[in-house]
Amino acid sequence: MAYPSHALPFVGALFLLITCLALNVTRVRHIVHVSLGDGGDKRLGYAIRAHGNAVEHGLLLAVALLLAEVAGLPAHWVVGLGWAILAARLAHAAGFLRLGRRVSAPGVTVTYLLELGLSGYLLSLAFR
Repeated sequence: MAYPSHALPFVGALFLLITCLALNVTRVRHIVHVSLGDGGDKRLGYAIRAHGNAVEHGLLLAVALLLAEVAGLPAHWVVGLGWAILAARLAHAAGFLRLGRRVSAPGVTVTYLLELGLSGYLLSLAFR
């Protein structure tokens, strides 16, 4: 089995993004003095959703990218997909955090296309 050296930097960056979004939730919780739920605070609600969404899709894409590289996806595809994943997840998080509403929809679209494409690739390998 090949070592997934091309996917690892992107997986690490995705994990860092997820961790930063979790730290942001904690930061906002301290500001608004809410320990459970969102307490009706919109900023906290946005922070929670940005983190939750990053976990939902970031982990799925990280695993898919690693599996694709291990299964033999060429390095240039792994790197290209890795950059696309990072850009999509950053755009979506920015949209959730109200840092750039216009980038949220493209982030969502690219995320779903990447998930469909990678899952299709992995399924095609499984049924050869």
